Amino acid sequence: MEQLLQGQAQLMQLLTQHLNQNNNNNNNPPPPPPPTDRLTRFLRLKPPTFSSSAEHIDADNWLRTISNKLDTVQMLRAREGLMALKKKEFRALRQGLRTVAEYLDIFNKLARYSPDDVADDEGRQERFLDGLNDDLSF
Repeated sequence: MEQLLQGQAQLMQLLTQHLNQNNNNNNNPPPPPPPTDRLTRFLRLKPPTFSSSAEHIDADNWLRTISNKLDTVQMLRAREGLMALKKKEFRALRQGLRTVAEYLDIFNKLARYSPDDVADDEGRQERFLDGLNDDLSF
């Protein structure tokens, strides 16, 4: 449970850092996140129901379970936001002052966040060449 919370905190921190970096790089506000139906996601986790119990521990256990499931839904939402940010970062990637090897390394790390852009070898090569400095691209 503690690892789950730490993972969620790390994802939120990364998301906040990326949002702050994007806000510092341009004056346009980031687009709003896509609408999500959190209730549907929560219900897909099949939360237990609770009506009553003579034991207080049963109510406490139920509350903990529901809380964990709600945290999971929130973490999935944060993960989707992070994935969208990485996809945007990949699409904006340019070689700049990096060496070709450094650019290639970052390109390969970010490509997994945008599989549609690199679905085939031709698309992957085109995306890579588009990001190279003009004096290196064909």
